[in-house]
Amino acid sequence: MDKPAMEKPGMEKLAQEMLAMLRATKTAHERLLAMANLKLDAMRTCNVDELLSIAERERQELLTVEQLELSRRNLMARLSTALRPLPATTSSMASQVNEPLKSQLLVAAAELRTLVEQLARVNRVTSKISLAVVHSAAKVLKVITGIAQQAGLYGRTGRKAAVQGVHLLDIAG
Repeated sequence: MDKPAMEKPGMEKLAQEMLAMLRATKTAHERLLAMANLKLDAMRTCNVDELLSIAERERQELLTVEQLELSRRNLMARLSTALRPLPATTSSMASQVNEPLKSQLLVAAAELRTLVEQLARVNRVTSKISLAVVHSAAKVLKVITGIAQQAGLYGRTGRKAAVQGVHLLDIAG
């Protein structure tokens, strides 16, 4: 087995940790992507209960991703010291270890990058749909409050009520 020309002590252990981190992060993002696709389906069918359920599961998964990110930062700090003067990147690390670990690192990083891009695309779509729904609801509320103001509503005292605009956040609770 060929040794990398610039192999540094302890790099194998750091590389194993990085590989485990990449795999765990990929798994978490796969779950987030699955939830994002379920969210799209729930939006298509206007299933509010399902949207609420997905939002809660998504919140929990994002906490997991946050913990993974903290661990990754810690690992990157250690990696930065070990790789000096090379940049602290997965490809720099891969250049310092033997096969099959080298290829496993590069493949895991590429798979994660692809998955993150897919998730970003689906999230952009759900965001656009959400904004369209909010804008539509705001237009409906403007029409309703306009009609109420023109109707000349009276309050409990028998005087004409001063109807103020209803805001979307007022109805959302």
